Amino acid sequence: MRLLHWLGSYAIAETWFASSPYILMDHLLHWLRDWSNLFVALATFLYVLLTRSMLKALRHESTREHRLRHLQDIKEQVVGPTKDWVDTSLIPALRGALPLVSTGRVLRQANDGRDGEPIEVRSYELVRWCRLYDPNSLLFLHAQQEHFTAELRVVGTLVSDVKTFLDDCLTFAKACAEITAKHTVLPRLPSAAAGQGGFADSDFMIAVSLQGLLAGRDPELFEQVLPDGTIRLETDAGSQVARGEKGVVDSWKGRALQTVREEWARSSLGKIVRRLLVEAVLVSTLMKKLELTCDLRGDCEYVGREPRRVAAALRKVVNWRRGGRDAR
Repeated sequence: MRLLHWLGSYAIAETWFASSPYILMDHLLHWLRDWSNLFVALATFLYVLLTRSMLKALRHESTREHRLRHLQDIKEQVVGPTKDWVDTSLIPALRGALPLVSTGRVLRQANDGRDGEPIEVRSYELVRWCRLYDPNSLLFLHAQQEHFTAELRVVGTLVSDVKTFLDDCLTFAKACAEITAKHTVLPRLPSAAAGQGGFADSDFMIAVSLQGLLAGRDPELFEQVLPDGTIRLETDAGSQVARGEKGVVDSWKGRALQTVREEWARSSLGKIVRRLLVEAVLVSTLMKKLELTCDLRGDCEYVGREPRRVAAALRKVVNWRRGGRDAR
């Protein structure tokens, strides 16, 4: 009985294995028929991706000359001037190698006290000296929007911070000059307007003192004894700062240096200078890398990209509606 049972099981198994390929094939055909549309869609999608990549590569190669020329324009008109401004103007000024503020002559009306008639005299007002780089050119904005967004956004932030700092620094220098001028009997005049009499150019003194403070030292000023016994205070470049009796000039000079140091310690300008130096060094490094790059990131209309008609139409609508509100 056991033998017959075993032989029967073997016959059933042999029959199933003999017919299993047909069963599997039938299931596979049903499965392919049910999912055939999905497979066709996937194949079409892959074909579109490959075709798009090939066309993009061909277009990129065909516009290689335009891309290189466009990249060179960006280097010459954006990257180079930015690096030159940071390396030759901003960083030296923040380290005290160049003055941040200087004095500029202006004409104002004053009363001479004799005839009651107004006369023109020369007065010095502290003005910004550090040459500012303006990142609002069309090519700069284009490069920031289309090609080198991260790097040029850092440049825009630095320029904005520098403008704010220079405004604060100008206010600081004016306030220090006012305090210094009140603590001397010498008139607050530039050397050109003082004639042969005594004077104390507090504005110029504060500008020189501020530059020395950024450099970490006192300004280099030299005394020259005049035939009448008075002294003349000059910078190393020969510019006159003050003229008068030695005790009066020395007291005025010490007061100016003390005022600059005390007011600087009370303000936050020192922290701002250190932060600006870090930002300036970062910008200089980024611009140096861009000068060495040969890859123009992104596409634009100059190198063959189709114009963004939809975006342009939306901008026109926004501008039209904005103009209508302004008119109302």
